[in-house]
Amino acid sequence: MSLGDAGYGPSEFVLTPYRGTRYHLKEVRQADQKPENSRELFNLRHSSLRNVIERIFGVLKRQWQILAGKGAEYSVETQVDLFCALIGLYNFGKQNGEEDTFSGDGDSNSSVDNFDDSQEFDLSPLKAGNKWMEAKRDEIAKRMWDDYLLYIQKA
Repeated sequence: MSLGDAGYGPSEFVLTPYRGTRYHLKEVRQADQKPENSRELFNLRHSSLRNVIERIFGVLKRQWQILAGKGAEYSVETQVDLFCALIGLYNFGKQNGEEDTFSGDGDSNSSVDNFDDSQEFDLSPLKAGNKWMEAKRDEIAKRMWDDYLLYIQKA
């Protein structure tokens, strides 16, 4: 299972946010708003996780220019191997005292914050395989919401 933004169509392989439900971290954080239901909470956490992933990709692209657009010259298998090797090198450097280049508090201008989800896509060919993922997303959202309600009751 992978994490995708609202631009991805329904799929049994990609976990996407709920459409038509707010989830922009920056707007919610600036307004000090709380989620009103399980879908909003799920989308906020989904967006937060995507933000971290996008920042990590940004760090890797800055450190290794081969990831900044030239990867398409290689086969998918080579791209996967290359990415895994570079992640390994990055982690090795971190474990051996290399200065940390990953920083930020989630307010970066990443593609997550700037993503335009207003564009509509023809999703009809993909809808057959999405029922399982929709049920999984609903299950995750419900568990998150239940945990969140317990947390705010204790606070």
